[in-house]
Amino acid sequence: MTRHSKLFGKHGYSAKSSLRKKIAAETAKLIVEEGVTDYSAAKAKAAKMLGGFAKTALPEDREIDAAVHERLLIFHSQSQPQELQLLREIAAEVMRGMRQFSPLVRGPVLTGTATHFSPIELELVVEDEKVFDFFLLNAGIAYRIVSNARVQAPERKKHYEFTFKNCQIIAMAFDSSVERASFHKKEGRETKRADLAVVEGLLGQSVTTP
Repeated sequence: MTRHSKLFGKHGYSAKSSLRKKIAAETAKLIVEEGVTDYSAAKAKAAKMLGGFAKTALPEDREIDAAVHERLLIFHSQSQPQELQLLREIAAEVMRGMRQFSPLVRGPVLTGTATHFSPIELELVVEDEKVFDFFLLNAGIAYRIVSNARVQAPERKKHYEFTFKNCQIIAMAFDSSVERASFHKKEGRETKRADLAVVEGLLGQSVTTP
């Protein structure tokens, strides 16, 4: 009998649940305290730190989000709300400047778990890459094309990375709104994203802890 079968034997469900919570808590620590933004990498590292476990023991992203919320509330309730507010203000400013590319924000800046380590994640509709490249160059924005494992993009979609007001921006470019909608359908309802109006609404609310 293997180590895992013993661990998940007679009392398998409760043991597995407890293990998932431990991995989620350790993953949240890596994300909040060390700035690991790739959930998959953070989960793998956390599991390894705890002794290494099968993939079935790894928590889902929604469990990680909950653990991050909890850690922020316990250890960073004084500083994180202000950091989040600033990131949302920067996100709104960038989205206003990129209206023509139908920007949507996603990730920690939207869900409320962002810290000073977090990049601003955007989705854009870029029908002509040359037009977008010229737009960035004309705005004096230096950029590079990156591979972002945190966002599972179809067909190796381009991710533009640039810095604005000392904040990292990662923008996923879709060829059309139809393609982006198809990607949303594949990702499922758990992945949230929002347009500028929603972000401005969030900014209009009072700053509270996540």
